[in-house]
Amino acid sequence: MEEVTCIVVTHKLIANILNKYDEIIVLKNGKVSEFGSFDELMNRKGYFYNLYNVNES
Repeated sequence: MEEVTCIVVTHKLIANILNKYDEIIVLKNGKVSEFGSFDELMNRKGYFYNLYNVNES
């Protein structure tokens, strides 16, 4: 099987979709703020965590 790289840009933070991605790259003010899997980013409680929790409200 060929390896495929897909880049997805989204503002919709839906956990069951984000969990399927190998890596999430988070941008803040046009620069990479952090990266990792959904669980890693949530456990880090950084910028992505805050975005996700604001989105849930």
